[in-house]
Amino acid sequence: MLRISPSAVSQQLVALERQSGVALVDRSGRNLRLTPAGHSLLHAAAAIEEALDSAAADLGRRQKVIAGTVRIGSFQSGIISIVAPAIQRLREQHPMLSIEVQEVCDEVMHRQIRTGELDVAMSEFRPGRKLPKGLAEVLLFDDPWQVVVAQQSGAKSMPDLYEAAWISTFDDARSDALSDLGKVFGFVPRVVHRCLEYPSVLSLVAAGAGVAVVPKGACQLFSGMTASRGDVVRVIRSPGLGNRTVTLVHRVSRREPTAAVQALLGSLLEDR
Repeated sequence: MLRISPSAVSQQLVALERQSGVALVDRSGRNLRLTPAGHSLLHAAAAIEEALDSAAADLGRRQKVIAGTVRIGSFQSGIISIVAPAIQRLREQHPMLSIEVQEVCDEVMHRQIRTGELDVAMSEFRPGRKLPKGLAEVLLFDDPWQVVVAQQSGAKSMPDLYEAAWISTFDDARSDALSDLGKVFGFVPRVVHRCLEYPSVLSLVAAGAGVAVVPKGACQLFSGMTASRGDVVRVIRSPGLGNRTVTLVHRVSRREPTAAVQALLGSLLEDR
């Protein structure tokens, strides 16, 4: 029911006829009938209404508010170079979306993804790793491994480093890279120092405490942080090392990833 009285409809028709200057209804019989001009106006009004409905629906889709909290786990260099800029973009695009960051190792991240403590994990891929059912991963970037020594080191090539003190991490993709290096060049690296993050590894390298395998991106980031001190590490050519592969791990189900998680994933993948 339109809840409009017949007299109100009649008044509106009279007003329309006065504005248009033509008869819109035929009043000669017992029932009102639209004139050709009335039919023309009716069709035009229907087209306008359809266009307005379409525009309103489009605006609604564009203005959909993405809100809530998304929790992401990452390693230190990933937070500095990727997560922090993504949060800055999201703050402008989706002001109602809140991002919580945890700096944790891969093993902890994967457990927390499964339990729901995290929504996204920036993780280093290890060959042969199989994700549990309900998890998926998206390639974020590949980063070539490099062997680095202190700037003042006299080493010129890999054979000069066979007896050196090496700096490694723990049981992860980074320690895998050092093990692979030993296999490629036929020696067993003598690991003296173990660290959690690349800035720690590179600081020890710069101090001349040892040599290490690090990804190019982490080395560039460290160089930027120590720019005032000049070049503190340099690269030793070591072909065959391959790349460090970093992925984004998240849950998948009929309801996941949510719009909020998708917004974070999109921002993290921007310009990659």
